[in-house]
Amino acid sequence: MCGGTVMSSFYVEGVPGKIKVLSWNELEAFRSCPLYFRYECRGTYQPERFSAVRAFEKGIRFAVNEYYERYFADEAEKAEFQDPMDAYRLGFDYYPTKELHYRPGESQQVFEAMAGAMLDAFRESPAASPDEELIAVGYRFHGKLCDGFPPLQSYADLVLSNKSCTSIFQVLRLADQPWTAADLEARKDELLLLGETARLRSKGAKPKLRFLIITKSQQPVVQLLDVPFDAKAVSRAKAVFAEICKAISAERYFPNPVPAKCEICGYSRRCARWRGR
Repeated sequence: MCGGTVMSSFYVEGVPGKIKVLSWNELEAFRSCPLYFRYECRGTYQPERFSAVRAFEKGIRFAVNEYYERYFADEAEKAEFQDPMDAYRLGFDYYPTKELHYRPGESQQVFEAMAGAMLDAFRESPAASPDEELIAVGYRFHGKLCDGFPPLQSYADLVLSNKSCTSIFQVLRLADQPWTAADLEARKDELLLLGETARLRSKGAKPKLRFLIITKSQQPVVQLLDVPFDAKAVSRAKAVFAEICKAISAERYFPNPVPAKCEICGYSRRCARWRGR
């Protein structure tokens, strides 16, 4: 979730508990399981195993972003467009294949078949044919949200600009089921904080925010869901951000077992041995 180790660079040197920068993934990791955050995001520990689900999800993201790169390319580059499954395999192979952990019913072949169905559904959806101007694919940026707290590092899979020069930030999420209104409400903080960071960097211009949802299924559903940029909702999201930062700075780590997440965690044996600090 955090990409391995952050180690001592996570904190400002010589100032205990003072964090340099936090990404949304790190915030989510801590909120989901503080002990997982400890091992994955700021420790020097290597995972005991790599979940094949992560490799699968990385492959899908790689293929979708590669599609957008080619979609907005000139005609010569479009003519060289590779099979999306080739891009998927490149992303999947980011993790050491021999170290991948497959749950019952999972295999590389099962994931390949699902990836093919998902990428076909994406290419046939309106999400595959944006009519706005491209700003960036895979855009990472950071900015200060609150005084006294570290900058937030945000990531958008796609940034576009419409005819009125409004920036549009799109984030891809892979889901087990199509998102409902309640799902969107529960997950909107990510885009609100991303949008506020972008607004502050652009000196006040309000962005448009949306999720691209693709369900992990042999019969995938593709959704484009807008998140209104509402000042009151942004204020609440910033308060949540500040409280998580306080908890991280206090270094209070403890396990928060959730079966669906524990079975793909790379630190299960170390977690079982945990007895506090």
